[in-house]
Formats: sequence, structure tokens, C-alpha cells
Amino acid sequence: MAIDFGRAARGVATGYLQAKVRNTEANDQLKANILERAGANYFNEVLPEVTTMEKNRKNSYDRIATEFGGNAAELADINNIITGDGKGYDNFKNLMKTNNLNREKLDAVTFEGDYNTRFNTRGMDFQEKYQGIFDQIGIKQSGGLGPYTVESQLKEETPTAMTKDQMTDTVTPIQPVQPNFASTQLEEYLTSAGTVSLLPETEFAKVASGFRSFQNSIIFRDDGSVQFQFKGTKDVEYNALRAKANDIAKTDKYTTKDGKVNVGAAVEEANFELKKQTQDHIGNNIVQGYSFISQDKATPGGALYTSQGFSQDFNESYQTADDKLDYIDNHMETLGSYSEQKYYAQSFPLGVKITVNGKEVEVRDYLLSNF
Repeated sequence: MAIDFGRAARGVATGYLQAKVRNTEANDQLKANILERAGANYFNEVLPEVTTMEKNRKNSYDRIATEFGGNAAELADINNIITGDGKGYDNFKNLMKTNNLNREKLDAVTFEGDYNTRFNTRGMDFQEKYQGIFDQIGIKQSGGLGPYTVESQLKEETPTAMTKDQMTDTVTPIQPVQPNFASTQLEEYLTSAGTVSLLPETEFAKVASGFRSFQNSIIFRDDGSVQFQFKGTKDVEYNALRAKANDIAKTDKYTTKDGKVNVGAAVEEANFELKKQTQDHIGNNIVQGYSFISQDKATPGGALYTSQGFSQDFNESYQTADDKLDYIDNHMETLGSYSEQKYYAQSFPLGVKITVNGKEVEVRDYLLSNF
């Protein structure tokens, strides 16, 4: 019997095409399923969570502004006392229990930027982060579906979708008529109840400029005053060093015969002690592989350190999540000031997670939201 090679070839080709169609259909279905899950996750998880966080921020901001003034609310927001967990107002109130706010000085200054500026910046960051999902599920110009304009949609109002460029345009530019904006260091407007700072600001700044790469952030004007241009979280580090140096000065360890403080000696020891109670404590007692993130990889204002997680010794000594957090919390409570606590929290590395209330979170985020 003769073999019909042409028919056989057609059969093979037909089978191949049918398999190809089935494979294409399967791939299309897989992509559809992935997009469906991505869209559902955005609308059911991401959107409600971020929207709630923004409402919490604004609520805390308004309450602080009402009770302590608008500039106090600005400082609380700039210094990350206001967070998305809704505890911003309580955090600021607790700070005021041990500190007095210099309202006269604070109300007279002007800061660079404002709450709306930072709100819009978060909006642009959010837009960039989730633009890929919007594009894949067919939503263009998706600003109107983000948490930064979503409230109007929930109220069934006519939303105005905002692009990244439009978001940028909504930020009112600050005119460069008066370039010397006030410092946003919280401690400059606080006086600890019952205590007196022994370190004059200008003298401390001159010495501190030789430590921790502060030299590029401190400008000494001709009139003898000081201007600060801190980036990221350097203002927190500066405040922590200042608080530590002031505590050391109070011991009279470096008081000269004429009753003055040797500022240089006090700052040098403070620099050593601050590292000991922060980076050394974290790297030697809690985590494994604690290392500095290179500047080209670090996010402005974000984490500066990374690690491989809790060390084996720490896991063995503190086996539950509560035990671990209690250990860290107890250490932070021993730190002498709010600035030192905040600096410790900011110095905690990425890559260390723990379960809180059934949800896995970065320990660093937990600390920043609770201190």
C-alpha cells in the first residue's frame, strides 16, 4: 500500500497548528488570570489600605494643627511622627508630655514645601509604582483611580484623572525670593521640661560638621547664624547626636574650670556612644550581616542598612515575635531622647520581618510607626 506523504504532512501540520492554538489559548488564559488577580489585589487590598493611610495622616495633621498650630503639624509630618497607622496625633501628644513647644519661634518661621507638596509626591510615587498594573488591565491616565483622588469617586462625584505631569503642576512652586527656609529639626523648637541645653547651637554645629558627613549640610552665615540643608534622614541623625552630646555635657565630665563645656570632647564621645547604642547594638545583638546600603542604591529618605535577618543567637534567645519586639522596645526605651529612638528605628535594616497581628511586616516599619 502506497503511503500518501502529502496527506501525512498535512496531518502533522494540522496537529501542530491545533496544539499551537491550544497552547496560545492556555497562555492567554494564564495572562488573563494573572491580570484578574493583580486587579483584584489592587482594588481589594492596595487601594483601601493606602486610602486609609492617607486619611489617617490627614486626620492626625489636622488635629495637631488645631491644637498646636500649622507649623507644628508640618514638623510632625516632616519628621515622620505622623504615620499612616493613625497614631500621629497621639505620638505628638506624648512628645509634648516631656517637652515644651516654643510656639512664638515656631509660628514665625517658613518651611520649604508643605503637606500638599508631600501628598502629591506620594501620589506620583504611587502612580509610578502601579502604572504597570493600570496599563495591563487597560486603564489609562489612572491617577483618578489612585488613593490620591479616589475619595471623590467613592462619593460618586465627577473625578478628575491626574497624570504625573498634572500632579506635578498642582504643587504650587515656592518663589525663590527668600531662599533661607527655616530648619525642620524638631528639637530646635522644643525645650525638654525641667532641663536646660548646655550646648549652644552654633558651637555644636561647628563641631558636629566634622562628624558623620554633616559638613555638606551645615552652612554658617556671615551674621553668625546657622542654616541647615539636610537631605533624607540626616536631620534625625543630627538631632540624635545633639541630644546625646547634651546629655554627656550635663554630667560635667567635660566642664572646664571657667564653667564652660568642652563642646569638642562632648561631641566626640557622643558620636561614639550614638554608634554603640544604635548600629553596634543592632549588628552585634539582633541581626546577621548588618551592612550599609551604598548611596547609589539607597532610596532618598529610606533605609540605609540591610541584613540577612535575625541572627541565630537572637532567634534562640528570643523565640517568639513578642519576645523579639519586647527586647527591641526595651532597649529603645533606655535611649535618652525621642531623636535617639527615632534614629535607632531608622537605622534598623531592611530584610528583617516579623508577624504582627497576623500580618508580616518589616521590623523597621514597625519601629518607625511605634516610636
